[in-house]
Amino acid sequence: MAYLFVTLERLLVPALRDRTLGWIKAHYFNAIVRLTVSDDPNDPRPEVEFPGWLLDDYGLPPWEAFVLPPADTGAT
Repeated sequence: MAYLFVTLERLLVPALRDRTLGWIKAHYFNAIVRLTVSDDPNDPRPEVEFPGWLLDDYGLPPWEAFVLPPADTGAT
């Protein structure tokens, strides 16, 4: 799963396209990242916070690229 995430970042973030996966892992993913769950009990989705320097240096792709459609639970 981690390999797929690094690969996805390389494809979606223009500043990382010419970097190797090892470079991305060492310089991008070895940063301190805060993972939490939203406070909304009706929508307990994960939240990821990246440090400001990381965003300033490399940015992120448009958030829509990361939004997954809701799972179809079959309930109506």
